[in-house]
Amino acid sequence: MKFLKYLAIALFLVAPSSFAFQDVIPTNVRIQYSSTAVTTSAYTVLVASLPYNISGMYIFDSSGQTLKIAVGASGSEKMYILVPPGGNGFVGNTLLSAGQRITIEAVSATANAGELDITFLH
Repeated sequence: MKFLKYLAIALFLVAPSSFAFQDVIPTNVRIQYSSTAVTTSAYTVLVASLPYNISGMYIFDSSGQTLKIAVGASGSEKMYILVPPGGNGFVGNTLLSAGQRITIEAVSATANAGELDITFLH
């Protein structure tokens, strides 16, 4: 029993230095549409290259427009998810690989008022 106690203490003392804390810091994106309008004619880059694999994201949008988040290189973006007007919430099971380019484009009309906030989680 003493062995388990000492093992637990040793693991506790070693663990903090072995964790890569930079891996758990989320990537955040914030766009104020008054300074960066999102149009229906071109994609706006949100993240040029994801620093790690993504498993979920929180999205808040107050533009009042339908938007689409896309993945892919310039000129070959593929729609990943639609963000409805007033989009707000958690999107789980979001499997995006490190290195992917994430963009957004308006669907209904240009988003030129309000803001977009996305936190990518891994």
